[in-house]
Amino acid sequence: MSIASGAMTSPSLARVMSAEALAMMEQAMEEQEPRLTIMKFGGSSIQDAESIRRVTRIVLDGMRGNPVVVLSAMGKTTNMLLTAADSALKGVVDIAPIVDFTRGIAEGLGIEVPQTVEELFQQLSKVLTGISLLEDVTPRIQDFIVSFGERISVRVLSEFFKTQGIAAKATDAWELGMVTSRGAGSSGSAHSDAMVLAESYQHIKASLRPLARSYDHTPVVTGYIAKDVDGKITTLGRDGSDLSASIIGASVRAVEVQIWKDVCGVLTCDPRVVPTAVPVELLTFEEAAELTYFGSKVVHPHALLPIQRVGVPMVVKSSIDPSAPGTRIAPTRPQIERPTAGAGKKFIGVVTAISMKREITMLDISSTRMLGQHGFLAKTFSLFDKFGVSVDVIATSEVSVSLTLDPHFKTVDIGSLTKALERIANVVVSEDLGLITLIVAKAHSTPVMRLVMDTLDDMGIDVKLLSHGASKVNISFLVDNAVVDDVILRLHNILFPAE
Repeated sequence: MSIASGAMTSPSLARVMSAEALAMMEQAMEEQEPRLTIMKFGGSSIQDAESIRRVTRIVLDGMRGNPVVVLSAMGKTTNMLLTAADSALKGVVDIAPIVDFTRGIAEGLGIEVPQTVEELFQQLSKVLTGISLLEDVTPRIQDFIVSFGERISVRVLSEFFKTQGIAAKATDAWELGMVTSRGAGSSGSAHSDAMVLAESYQHIKASLRPLARSYDHTPVVTGYIAKDVDGKITTLGRDGSDLSASIIGASVRAVEVQIWKDVCGVLTCDPRVVPTAVPVELLTFEEAAELTYFGSKVVHPHALLPIQRVGVPMVVKSSIDPSAPGTRIAPTRPQIERPTAGAGKKFIGVVTAISMKREITMLDISSTRMLGQHGFLAKTFSLFDKFGVSVDVIATSEVSVSLTLDPHFKTVDIGSLTKALERIANVVVSEDLGLITLIVAKAHSTPVMRLVMDTLDDMGIDVKLLSHGASKVNISFLVDNAVVDDVILRLHNILFPAE
């Protein structure tokens, strides 16, 4: 029996098949259709003419996969735009650094600056002039200003792609249907008050599905930015281009989402702390999510969830060395034998990676009332909700709670929060702490925790807080900022010994 694609929703078929069966059939037929590959390039991968030429070769090599290219702003353009906004507040309108940087790249590529980019320069100058007159920059205006980076980027690279035989089409994300709630993003952290709406997935699917069936051009799409329900430009938080690529990939059930960086995938640790850190070949979605949330800067913390829901894998690769395998992020990976007591080779492969967060603040909150005070935790966390505070790591008892706050994710008014908490509890604030996280399966956690505690004891280092159990794949502990590097170096040498 054969079924034509157009018969999928016919009344006759609907009468003999359940809605669930029809949905499963439609999904199966979609999976048989040609699929797209999402290729996202960060700012460091397109920071000059040479790097853009490398990216162009990568895209050309990937043409058989029907790529959709997602771009960040070129190089440090976002920082230059923020500097221009600050200068405008002081009465100085100067877009010369941005214009000169863009013209320099275009000249290095042997192309003219596209007229559409020249028009963006004019628009940017007008916006900055308005800021200088009003002497004010709202979060919404700041979102609008930084959006010029991605809009310039896709137009410049599309122009060069065309000279290399790629039928590129510069596309703003909202043209595909990327819609967010009202709210502003953050230029300094991954947090954004603007959330991508569920309807975006169907809009993007409808926009790109014809391309999957008949691939006649290569979309070059702005990452990081979108428009809200009122048509105002919003941003998805710092490094939000990863999230843009993931949402597009989930919408079209892509073959994979490729995140191209200037590093060879996800490493076992920050190479600035551990020069001998090596790439991790395979991570599960859960491991990667924990790793990025607890300090790794390779992938945006929210970028994994959209593709995890639909089973689209992610690959993190190096635009400098495209032949390197990079890191693949998938639903599962092979199980590793539980280590026995001791260190050294027994632990090889048990811990996947180590991440860290610095400048962490810990709050120790204890009830001022008698043991068993009803509603203590409820009252405590209602205040966190009131101040819009997100908690990193937490340990609780009936009448006390210790937790950490990460100021890099979202700025927190700790002083006002503490004053509010002190009305119902005793509060001790500890600052200048570092949070170290080991990515390890729960089945292997006991021997690994023993190793960590023995190592810290040998080093004479006290643990301020230990968290394990809520996540199935990590162990997190808090120490003084001053010893973070020493602890990580010692643990990495034990867990990932040089061959």
